Amino acid sequence: MKAALSRRFDSRIDWDRLGTPAVVWQSPVEGDKRLMASVWHTYDGTRFVKDSTTASSGIDAKRFGAATFGDLQTKTRTINGMLSLDSRALYAAIRFAMQQKPGHRWRVMRASIISLRINDALDTQMLGGDASGIIADAARLVSEEVGQCGTPKGLKLAGLSDASAKGWLSFQANVSRKGDLSALLSGTIDRREAVAVDFASPEQVVSHLFSDVDLVPVALAAFRAAFKGELPEDDEALLAHLATFPEIAFDGNGNIMPLARATTGNVRGKVSRLAR
Repeated sequence: MKAALSRRFDSRIDWDRLGTPAVVWQSPVEGDKRLMASVWHTYDGTRFVKDSTTASSGIDAKRFGAATFGDLQTKTRTINGMLSLDSRALYAAIRFAMQQKPGHRWRVMRASIISLRINDALDTQMLGGDASGIIADAARLVSEEVGQCGTPKGLKLAGLSDASAKGWLSFQANVSRKGDLSALLSGTIDRREAVAVDFASPEQVVSHLFSDVDLVPVALAAFRAAFKGELPEDDEALLAHLATFPEIAFDGNGNIMPLARATTGNVRGKVSRLAR
């Protein structure tokens, strides 16, 4: 066979390696450690058993980039975490990042993916669950990212009105211009009993009818029925009056809704820049 092969492939055959013996499977030895189903196990000579001490066991930080098995697990868990994410959310983060200048893309994509953890916490809270662990994890990720890249405020990006910008805007909203974390991430949200709706405030009434009642644009008749103050009798005059409130928006059918729910993207930022 070698003679037949050499006639056509002699220049491309490593004859020395053809004689290399096949790799023999090496069975585990006592003391070997293995991570199975996110739980550390140690081989006792006959089988792998759960080991609660492995996570705190020290390893060569210079070689592995972590001081303990637990730290190494935390660092390598990121890939598994990304693979478990909703592919649509990952695609949106990548699509938004690719709209930016090359120098901003990696930072924007990282922040957008981190914000998914913030959204997980909000979703858990909305369903009445305990999100303290998720919030602590999100706070750590955001703090590390801000420490490495600085505050996201003031970064001029493209496509902020696109739906794919949701992740970046969520990250940006949870970091102040000075780099401080939001009340959600820092655990300083005021949880005292909420103040009742002021039914003499047009903006509060619109927000209440939309967000707390139906999640559909509010008809003028429904607004009139709920409002407790004085209003113009003519609908055209009422629309003109409501148009003077910055947090009220209108749809194409003459219904009203909160500005924050009628728009997407960094609308307030654009309005602020236009006003200057």
